Amino acid sequence: FLYFIGALLAMPPLESSRLRFGVWEDSDSHRQFAWQLWGDPRVTRLFQPGASVTRRDTDAKLVAQIAMAADYGVQYWPVFERATGNFVGCCGLRPYTSWPQFDRERLRKVGAAVGLGDRDFEAGVHLVPAAWGRGYASEAMTTLLDA
Repeated sequence: FLYFIGALLAMPPLESSRLRFGVWEDSDSHRQFAWQLWGDPRVTRLFQPGASVTRRDTDAKLVAQIAMAADYGVQYWPVFERATGNFVGCCGLRPYTSWPQFDRERLRKVGAAVGLGDRDFEAGVHLVPAAWGRGYASEAMTTLLDA
């Protein structure tokens, strides 16, 4: 299903018919992916309204994603087109303590499936604008929640 930094769980990568999930790495290419995604105000306006984002900010977000995988075994995993290898965004889980009661049971089942017990998680998708309007957000989230 998912593979994690430090081989927390030995499972194959998660894929759909068009998308492949990866794991964030501390590399130049992944720093560029992070900037391409979280440095774009069209993307960040949805979860950081009005914020001015710098490369330092996106590098810090990348480091936080890597740390989350090491600490919890989950992250908003980078997502790529299977056919081209192009980066399209990220999709995943993160521990969350206070959120509306929508589809909570389904997310708990995903957490249990990856060995994280009965914790609350937030599921989310961030896509680069070039990937908008192609059905990738729903495909990635469905793939994650159905795993």
